[in-house]
Formats: sequence, structure tokens, C-alpha cells
Amino acid sequence: MDEPKRNIEPELDLPDEEDDQTLPDVPEETGEPEQFAPGSLGAGRAVIARYAKLAPTSPGVYRMTGAAGEVLYVGKAKSLKKRVIAYARPTGHDSRIARMIAATTALEFVSTSSETEALLLEANLIKRLRPRFNVLLRDDKSFPYILITRRSRCRNSAW
Repeated sequence: MDEPKRNIEPELDLPDEEDDQTLPDVPEETGEPEQFAPGSLGAGRAVIARYAKLAPTSPGVYRMTGAAGEVLYVGKAKSLKKRVIAYARPTGHDSRIARMIAATTALEFVSTSSETEALLLEANLIKRLRPRFNVLLRDDKSFPYILITRRSRCRNSAW
């Protein structure tokens, strides 16, 4: 019952936790050489933890960018701060997410007035930017078009 919480898919929000959530221990920027090699999982976690301190608690969209400025991932959250903190945790990430965290060098946040607005903004940014770590065709937020026609042979149906 006391297992640590895991968030396998970044599209899913974690259950609400106490508001006194703390960030994982990562080295602060002190001017000393970093403890982690650039591009390592530890370096990515440290970058994310630093940006998490600045993240708003409102709903919105976040973008993870790599060293060359390319957008790696676009995600949405009902609380940006809680969502980004989840990436800074040391365990519970599958290999795809761990690679994304390791490649992250910066984050950008866009606050929205509602979760619905965040959902629409996320969908538009994914279509426009085509981030490497957003899995295409698995986006359950897109709706297929269905054509329903009336067949002339079905005279007894309600159609």
C-alpha cells in the first residue's frame, strides 16, 4: 500500500498530493562544475528540478527543449508544477521518458485559464512542432471522423 507513485505515461496527471510537495535533491547552481555529465539522466533531472521551482501551479502546457533548441516534448497539466516535479523524480520512468529527461536542457511554460484550453493548445502545438518524444497516432485526444448513413433496406429501424 505504501508503494512509491509511478507515472508511466507523461500525458497522465498524477493524483493530487499534499500541497507541501518537495523537490528531489539535486545540486544547486553554485558556479562549481556540475556533478552530472551533460546529456545524462542526472543532468536532465537537475535541469527539470530547477525549472520546476519556477513553474506555475495553474493549468497549462509545457515544452521540453534540447541542447540545439529543438522541442523534444509538449505536454499539458492541470498543475504545471506538480507535473514537472514528476519528471525530476529519480525512479519510475520507462526508457523512452528517461531518454527524453536526459536530453532536456530547458523548459517553457504557458499558463491557460482552464484544462480544456490547455488540451487544445497542446494538440495544436504537437501538430505544428511535431516533437520527437510525442508518440504520433497514440494521441487519444484526437477524435476520428465517423460517417453514419441510413441504409435504404432498413425500413424497420429507427434510422
